[in-house]
Amino acid sequence: MIATPTVRLSPHVFAEETGPEQFWARNRGIVHNLVPVNFLALCAATLPVGLDRLGLPVGLQLIARGGDDERLVAIACAAERVLGTPREILGVAPMCRA
Repeated sequence: MIATPTVRLSPHVFAEETGPEQFWARNRGIVHNLVPVNFLALCAATLPVGLDRLGLPVGLQLIARGGDDERLVAIACAAERVLGTPREILGVAPMCRA
């Protein structure tokens, strides 16, 4: 089992980009921790663990061997019991508030 940040960077505002090269360079940085899981046929689960300086969700990625999905979900559920639920960690999504 490996635990990593889900992404290394906060998502960017498209209007801030100056061209496609900058856009794709930033996206490569965002998916940096996700790509190896796909290429190596591993399985992963992401849990929210807090908010970044922009107020955007930050995730913890749990990675297991391919085919270990059931074990991974059990570990993710145990981690959630310790860390808290998404609603406890992040609060209610703005569009879901009544």
